[in-house]
Amino acid sequence: MDVITSKDDFKLHEGDFYLQRGEFKRAIKLYKDGLKLNPRNLVLLYETGLAYSKLHKQKKAIKYWRKLKAFAPQSILGVKVSRIVDENSNKFLKLVMSMIKRKKNRKEADKYVEKICL
Repeated sequence: MDVITSKDDFKLHEGDFYLQRGEFKRAIKLYKDGLKLNPRNLVLLYETGLAYSKLHKQKKAIKYWRKLKAFAPQSILGVKVSRIVDENSNKFLKLVMSMIKRKKNRKEADKYVEKICL
């Protein structure tokens, strides 16, 4: 069990609870509340992006991952998201958006997002 040392950590753990239950909008609200307390919390930035990607809102997800990469490009999470937000290669966004538009591939898009993000 992780020790909660700050209010933004509490919001992170609360958000994680709802993310795991599939309540992505509620998780996003809690993550954003945590980011108001600490805008440089890398895990909150990552999880907010992940929750948006689960809602098929890739542009919003990438917005949070770009912030994460800007704050800590050499961190584990910064490196992890760099392949997604690379300015020269938005293949990820284009591929997932095209899959979502062809609704029959929505499950495939979810699997692809999870493979890259987790």
